[in-house]
Amino acid sequence: MLGAAGAPLYCVCADAHARHEAGGYTVSLEWLNEGRSSEPVMLIWTSGCGLDAGVFGICLSSIGKYADPSGKPTPQAFLECWRALPILGRAQRDMEVYRLLDVILRHTPDLIRMPPSLRDAGQPVLEITRHDEQGRRVDEALL
Repeated sequence: MLGAAGAPLYCVCADAHARHEAGGYTVSLEWLNEGRSSEPVMLIWTSGCGLDAGVFGICLSSIGKYADPSGKPTPQAFLECWRALPILGRAQRDMEVYRLLDVILRHTPDLIRMPPSLRDAGQPVLEITRHDEQGRRVDEALL
């Protein structure tokens, strides 16, 4: 994916955890790497169009906009799907909204159950440093 200035931001499918075809869409479950950590993301594009039409992404931290705890769509989900359709090269019709929403809801459990990325495996969660009275580092531990 390229930014507004044409600089590369993200490479789709380079490190996918899983990839599915559903409802005329391709769904790739990946990790979006930012800084020192990564977040699971569901990337969706129209099957057969390559990535020319555009890619719609939903991070794990925002999946609550699309499904409530019971797994049913939220009112905001319909609006977000309607907004995403032109990006995906699709017409803004009710039928298309429901198709995209079905794909999102079908793969939400997969997104939620994604394991941590290999990049995050073994990364310390807590760093403890002990200093003496003069401020010199005496001991350090990574947990």
